[in-house]
Amino acid sequence: MTSAPSIPGYAKGYGIPGKMVDGQDVLAVYSAVQEAMAWARAGNGPSLIESQTFRYRQHALGMVIPQYSWNDLLDSWMARDPITLFGAKLIAEGTATEDELEAIKAKLVDEVEEAIQFGKDSPFPSPEEAYTENYGPDLVFDDEAEAQQA
Repeated sequence: MTSAPSIPGYAKGYGIPGKMVDGQDVLAVYSAVQEAMAWARAGNGPSLIESQTFRYRQHALGMVIPQYSWNDLLDSWMARDPITLFGAKLIAEGTATEDELEAIKAKLVDEVEEAIQFGKDSPFPSPEEAYTENYGPDLVFDDEAEAQQA
Protein backbone atom coordinates (compact mmCIF):
# COMPACT_ATOMS: atom_id res chain seq x y z
CA MET A 1 0.00 0.00 0.00
CA THR A 2 1.25 3.46 -0.83
CA SER A 3 -0.17 6.95 -0.75
CA ALA A 4 0.44 7.23 -4.49
CA PRO A 5 -2.64 6.37 -6.57
CA SER A 6 -0.53 4.44 -9.09
CA ILE A 7 2.93 3.05 -9.70
CA PRO A 8 3.86 5.95 -12.02
CA GLY A 9 2.92 8.32 -9.19
CA TYR A 10 5.11 6.33 -6.82
CA ALA A 11 8.00 6.50 -9.32
CA LYS A 12 7.62 10.27 -9.51
CA GLY A 13 8.33 10.46 -5.79
CA TYR A 14 11.70 8.86 -6.44
CA GLY A 15 12.44 11.05 -9.44
CA ILE A 16 12.37 8.19 -11.91
CA PRO A 17 10.10 7.62 -14.91
CA GLY A 18 6.95 5.61 -14.45
CA LYS A 19 4.41 4.47 -16.98
CA MET A 20 0.98 2.89 -16.79
CA VAL A 21 0.14 0.43 -19.55
CA ASP A 22 -2.82 -1.77 -20.49
CA GLY A 23 -1.49 -5.18 -19.45
CA GLN A 24 -4.01 -6.90 -21.69
CA ASP A 25 -2.40 -5.32 -24.77
CA VAL A 26 0.68 -7.36 -25.73
CA LEU A 27 2.11 -4.67 -27.98
CA ALA A 28 1.57 -1.88 -25.43
CA VAL A 29 3.43 -3.91 -22.80
CA TYR A 30 6.22 -4.70 -25.27
CA SER A 31 6.58 -1.03 -26.17
CA ALA A 32 6.69 0.08 -22.53
CA VAL A 33 9.33 -2.52 -21.69
CA GLN A 34 11.41 -1.53 -24.73
CA GLU A 35 11.35 2.10 -23.55
CA ALA A 36 12.32 1.12 -20.01
CA MET A 37 15.18 -1.07 -21.25
CA ALA A 38 16.49 1.66 -23.54
CA TRP A 39 16.35 4.13 -20.64
CA ALA A 40 18.24 1.77 -18.33
CA ARG A 41 20.79 0.67 -20.94
CA ALA A 42 21.57 4.31 -21.68
CA GLY A 43 22.70 4.58 -18.08
CA ASN A 44 19.74 6.61 -16.88
CA GLY A 45 18.79 4.21 -14.09
CA PRO A 46 15.58 2.42 -13.22
CA SER A 47 11.99 3.09 -14.18
CA LEU A 48 8.69 1.53 -13.16
CA ILE A 49 5.91 0.08 -15.29
CA GLU A 50 2.42 -0.54 -13.98
CA SER A 51 0.84 -3.16 -16.18
CA GLN A 52 -2.87 -3.16 -15.46
CA THR A 53 -4.00 -6.72 -15.81
CA PHE A 54 -5.92 -9.39 -13.92
CA ARG A 55 -5.04 -12.70 -12.29
CA TYR A 56 -7.60 -15.24 -13.50
CA ARG A 57 -7.00 -17.62 -10.64
CA GLN A 58 -6.47 -17.35 -6.92
CA HIS A 59 -3.16 -15.97 -5.68
CA ALA A 60 -2.74 -19.15 -3.65
CA LEU A 61 -4.60 -22.44 -3.42
CA GLY A 62 -7.35 -22.46 -0.85
CA MET A 63 -8.12 -18.75 -0.94
CA VAL A 64 -11.79 -17.96 -0.68
CA ILE A 65 -13.05 -15.72 -3.45
CA PRO A 66 -16.40 -14.00 -2.95
CA GLN A 67 -18.57 -15.58 -5.63
CA TYR A 68 -21.13 -12.78 -5.64
CA SER A 69 -18.81 -10.60 -7.69
CA TRP A 70 -16.10 -12.93 -8.96
CA ASN A 71 -17.84 -14.46 -11.98
CA ASP A 72 -18.84 -11.13 -13.54
CA LEU A 73 -15.40 -9.66 -12.89
CA LEU A 74 -13.66 -12.71 -14.35
CA ASP A 75 -15.90 -12.69 -17.42
CA SER A 76 -15.18 -9.02 -18.08
CA TRP A 77 -11.40 -9.58 -17.94
CA MET A 78 -11.50 -12.85 -19.90
CA ALA A 79 -13.25 -10.97 -22.70
CA ARG A 80 -10.00 -9.00 -22.99
CA ASP A 81 -7.60 -11.94 -22.62
CA PRO A 82 -4.25 -10.79 -24.07
CA ILE A 83 -3.49 -14.07 -25.82
CA THR A 84 -6.90 -14.14 -27.48
CA LEU A 85 -6.74 -10.46 -28.45
CA PHE A 86 -3.23 -10.72 -29.88
CA GLY A 87 -4.12 -13.89 -31.78
CA ALA A 88 -7.14 -12.16 -33.31
CA LYS A 89 -4.92 -9.22 -34.30
CA LEU A 90 -2.39 -11.51 -35.98
CA ILE A 91 -5.17 -13.27 -37.91
CA ALA A 92 -6.86 -9.98 -38.91
CA GLU A 93 -3.54 -8.60 -40.20
CA GLY A 94 -2.81 -11.79 -42.12
CA THR A 95 0.35 -12.37 -40.09
CA ALA A 96 -0.84 -15.80 -38.94
CA THR A 97 -3.69 -18.20 -39.58
CA GLU A 98 -5.87 -19.81 -36.94
CA ASP A 99 -4.30 -23.18 -37.78
CA GLU A 100 -0.79 -21.76 -37.25
CA LEU A 101 -1.76 -20.32 -33.88
CA GLU A 102 -3.36 -23.61 -32.84
CA ALA A 103 -0.17 -25.45 -33.83
CA ILE A 104 1.88 -23.04 -31.69
CA LYS A 105 -0.50 -23.56 -28.77
CA ALA A 106 -0.30 -27.35 -29.10
CA LYS A 107 3.51 -27.20 -29.16
CA LEU A 108 3.56 -25.01 -26.05
CA VAL A 109 1.17 -27.33 -24.21
CA ASP A 110 3.49 -30.24 -25.05
CA GLU A 111 6.53 -28.30 -23.78
CA VAL A 112 4.78 -27.46 -20.51
CA GLU A 113 3.66 -31.06 -20.02
CA GLU A 114 7.24 -32.27 -20.67
CA ALA A 115 8.59 -29.74 -18.16
CA ILE A 116 6.06 -30.85 -15.55
CA GLN A 117 7.02 -34.48 -16.08
CA PHE A 118 10.72 -33.59 -15.89
CA GLY A 119 10.10 -31.91 -12.55
CA LYS A 120 8.16 -34.89 -11.23
CA ASP A 121 10.85 -37.31 -12.38
CA SER A 122 13.77 -35.25 -10.99
CA PRO A 123 15.19 -35.87 -7.54
CA PHE A 124 14.68 -33.23 -4.88
CA PRO A 125 17.69 -30.94 -4.52
CA SER A 126 19.67 -30.99 -1.31
CA PRO A 127 18.79 -28.31 1.26
CA GLU A 128 22.17 -26.67 0.60
CA GLU A 129 21.06 -25.85 -2.95
CA ALA A 130 18.76 -23.18 -1.50
CA TYR A 131 21.86 -21.09 -0.81
CA THR A 132 23.51 -21.35 -4.23
CA GLU A 133 23.19 -19.08 -7.25
CA ASN A 134 21.36 -16.39 -5.26
CA TYR A 135 23.87 -13.59 -5.80
CA GLY A 136 26.03 -12.29 -8.64
CA PRO A 137 29.27 -14.12 -7.72
CA ASP A 138 27.59 -17.47 -8.42
CA LEU A 139 26.59 -16.47 -11.95
CA VAL A 140 28.44 -18.27 -14.72
CA PHE A 141 28.96 -16.65 -18.12
CA ASP A 142 30.57 -17.90 -21.29
CA ASP A 143 32.66 -14.76 -21.63
CA GLU A 144 33.32 -11.34 -20.10
CA ALA A 145 31.12 -9.51 -22.65
CA GLU A 146 28.13 -11.64 -21.68
CA ALA A 147 28.81 -10.92 -17.99
CA GLN A 148 28.88 -7.17 -18.68
CA GLN A 149 25.41 -7.32 -20.28
CA ALA A 150 23.84 -9.07 -17.27
